[in-house]
Amino acid sequence: MSQVQKQASIDKFEHWSDFESRPLDYYLSFVNLKNQTLKKDTVRKTAGLGDKVLKKGGNPDVQRLFFAFEKLIVKKLQDAGLLPLPVSETSSEKQIASGNISSKPSPKAFEQEARNNAFNASRVAQLEKENLDLKSRIKQLEGCLSSAQQVNERNRETIEVMNEVNAVL
Repeated sequence: MSQVQKQASIDKFEHWSDFESRPLDYYLSFVNLKNQTLKKDTVRKTAGLGDKVLKKGGNPDVQRLFFAFEKLIVKKLQDAGLLPLPVSETSSEKQIASGNISSKPSPKAFEQEARNNAFNASRVAQLEKENLDLKSRIKQLEGCLSSAQQVNERNRETIEVMNEVNAVL
């Protein structure tokens, strides 16, 4: 892989990973909810990267950026409430001491709450879009109503005059 291709891959990934220019819930679809990691293949395709860039033996610079971004975006999604926080250390230690679980938190601990949060986030986004559409439709209809009222006001005087003329005849 030439230096130019490596730099192009870095630029593409940096452009895709600029979370300041996208809503945070955009990245939710790229997260594996079971283990709270980014889906490499989906990220690669969306960012426009080559097949082997994120695989072993690929571009190490992009891989470093990927793993740093993965930690950052998962943390931000957890802070925003779109992903559940990991099982707390104290409850894990208690369960380990009692022999209920192994030393690693189960992916299932994340799964249900993450699904609910993902569903809620997508539903909120859909409702916000619908709300904006309805607001624009209301403004459009208010404009039509005001122009119809103006036309009605102009024609009202004409109708009154015609009714007076008809009453005289």
